[in-house]
Amino acid sequence: MKKVNYVRATINQSTDAFPLDGCINPVFQNLGDAAVIIDGITYEKEESFPIHTNGLAIDKGNNVSITFLSETGKNLHFRCLRVSENSCNQ
Repeated sequence: MKKVNYVRATINQSTDAFPLDGCINPVFQNLGDAAVIIDGITYEKEESFPIHTNGLAIDKGNNVSITFLSETGKNLHFRCLRVSENSCNQ
C-alpha cells in the first residue's frame, strides 16, 4: 500500500540543484529578510513560488537552482507531498 508523506525543510544555503524528485505540488516560501532567486526569478520576503503538478509526482532529475542575494537573513521554507512505496503497518 502506498502512503503520502508531508515533507518540509528550511533552506538557508544557495544550491545549483535542489532536487524535486517525487514531489507533488511543491511550494517555496521566502520567510527571511534576504531576497532569493529560484529558477531565475527573484522572490522577496514573504513571497512564495508554488509549483502546481495537478497531483502528479515530479520525475527524477528535475531540480531548481536557489541563490540567496545576501549572506544574512536566509530562511526559505520548502514543503511538498511525496508518495512512498512502503507498506503501512496495520
